[in-house]
Amino acid sequence: MRRLLTVFCLLMLLPLTTLAQSIPPIDPAIIVGDVLIGGSDALAPLTQRMITGFVTEGATGNIVVENQTTAEAMLRFCSGELDIVHADRLPTADETAACESAGRAPVVMPIAADAVAVVVSNGNPFLINATQDEVQQLFGPAVVWSDVQPSWPSEPINRHLTEADSDTFNTFADAIYGGDQRIPLTAIGARFYEDLNALYAALQVDPYAIGILPASYANRNIGSVRIVSINNVQPTSDNVQSNFYPMARQFYLISHATLMQQQPQVEAFLNYYILHALEQITALGYYPIDLSSAEQAWLTSGDTPSALPTPAVVEAPEQTVEEGLEEVVEPPVNEAVVDQALQEQLNAIQILADARSDMELFAVTMFGAERPEGWNGSLNTDDPQLALLIRLDLEILAASQLGTDVRPFGWFGAVPSSQYAIARDVRHDLELLADAIFGFSERPTGWEGPSDAIMRCDRSTQSLVGLLRLSGVYAVPNADPNSATYCDDLAQQAAVFTESSLLNRSDVTINVPGAGLNGSFNGDATIDSEFAVGFYDRGAAIRGGVIPLGTPVRVIARSYADFSNMMLI
Repeated sequence: MRRLLTVFCLLMLLPLTTLAQSIPPIDPAIIVGDVLIGGSDALAPLTQRMITGFVTEGATGNIVVENQTTAEAMLRFCSGELDIVHADRLPTADETAACESAGRAPVVMPIAADAVAVVVSNGNPFLINATQDEVQQLFGPAVVWSDVQPSWPSEPINRHLTEADSDTFNTFADAIYGGDQRIPLTAIGARFYEDLNALYAALQVDPYAIGILPASYANRNIGSVRIVSINNVQPTSDNVQSNFYPMARQFYLISHATLMQQQPQVEAFLNYYILHALEQITALGYYPIDLSSAEQAWLTSGDTPSALPTPAVVEAPEQTVEEGLEEVVEPPVNEAVVDQALQEQLNAIQILADARSDMELFAVTMFGAERPEGWNGSLNTDDPQLALLIRLDLEILAASQLGTDVRPFGWFGAVPSSQYAIARDVRHDLELLADAIFGFSERPTGWEGPSDAIMRCDRSTQSLVGLLRLSGVYAVPNADPNSATYCDDLAQQAAVFTESSLLNRSDVTINVPGAGLNGSFNGDATIDSEFAVGFYDRGAAIRGGVIPLGTPVRVIARSYADFSNMMLI
């Protein structure tokens, strides 16, 4: 029998509670399968929160969100690339026609409301309200603030907007300039951002800056920026739902009926999204809407049972159970694997204990005897959820210092794996957070730090060095753990070692416990297996997936242990 080792990249974060609605819930625990979602980044926080709950409650598979404009997402949906679009507008007539001609008539489910907000720093004392005409000038021909109102400062207007092809910019241009984008695009000194966090950072520190943001994003960060009223109207829930606020908009989930029926994971995720959205909408700064239209659209499109199907009846076997049991041969217990698993469990507990100690020290430094809301402080080593509980406290700690949607670059977040791997991820992210708050190598007195400095490095470096350590042929690296460039230095040393010492060497065995199937495979090659091949590409942005038939690869290292088909490419 040929065996396949596939690396799955899953998501697991905070559990969400159940909210009863009129559509029958589907148990996520019976759902297996991948879902690809694309669309407006303004809805991404809510979608990510829904993914979190769906996977935490038992769904298995990769659920990936790709941020792009609604127009781009609809094009990909019509061509069959996307399973779900989260859109900030209804499909246009042309998009609907294109999808229908491709056999993918859109099923549209309204899910939440939002708006585009004009935003200034809290350090701006003079702009509280603006007329639509003043907004047109502020993002158009005016050069200094006093050009718009003589009582305002004679300081340059520093304009910050989302990128020109973004849905947020399009909504703004439609509402303020009647769709004419040339005025804001050609305004003196206007800057355009793909990253909302960078736009927000520019706004909050400059009293003479003005910009646009999704109102939901601004609501989540209202302490540092201020939403400007337009014609004395704020984007409140009532004003947005009634469209009284001029830049109100709705968000929609879009899929296809046949797709939902043929791919139960798509229908089940949409079911979960509709049932649980109201729990998170207000918390994330969005505005709730009546979800009856979404429920009806789902009901008329879906065809997935809410329980596992009844097994088919089979004929009784000629052989009795007792006779069958006599033929069963128990496989030998691999004591090395058992010992390794036990050691990893012990190591995980120690890493988590050290991390908990440092997190409490971090919290004492920031809050004294107080703790942020939701803090659990658990260190019950008998609790199988210990790693998750410590991860939750780490996320709370990060949110208290950086904001709900801001994390240091390279943040791992919560990914389901062994407790040992999760513990290492917690330590990695804790060190990133400490670097961001205290500075590199600066720590409170008594800080334990990582027991292995490589836990500070990204996953690709950890994986490569870990595999090389298993080989038993990798010399101890001389990278300085105290250096700011330690991880880069270590990655370079490991890469040089593999390229100079392992490439095309069939005499090197990388022993992986529990592995099988003899063979050799090294150097330049193409994938010629009739089966899918799971992979971990050191240079890939996403770990895990399928290498298509005929793909050229360079094999860096191959396991020659019995019953193994593992290789590093």
